[in-house]
Amino acid sequence: MGFVEVAKWSELSENTCIAKTVGVISILLCRKNDELYALENQCPHAGSKLSGGCFKGYVIECPAHGHKFDVRSGFSIKNADGFPIPCFNSYVRDGSVWVDLTKPFNFK
Repeated sequence: MGFVEVAKWSELSENTCIAKTVGVISILLCRKNDELYALENQCPHAGSKLSGGCFKGYVIECPAHGHKFDVRSGFSIKNADGFPIPCFNSYVRDGSVWVDLTKPFNFK
C-alpha cells in the first residue's frame, strides 16, 4: 500500500487530533508545534478509540479509562514497557497529509 493521502493539513488545527479511516484502519492524526504524528486510533488496553480523548502537550488520554500515551512514540506515559500504540511514518506535501500504513513502528 505504501503512503496514502488521508487528510488535508488544513483539517488539523494546532494542538488537535482528528481520526481518519483508511480501509479498515482508523488513524489518529495529531498536530503539535506544526509537527504531524500518526498512530492507530485504538487504546491497547480495551480497544477504545483515542479520538475524543484529551490531547495536551504530546500526550493523548484514552477517554474510556484515562490511560495516557505519547503520540511521538506510542508508548504509555506510566508504563514504557507496556503495549505501545502502533505509529506510522507521515508527512505533509502540497497541503495533504500522507501516511504509510505498511510499516508501523514505535520509538523508545
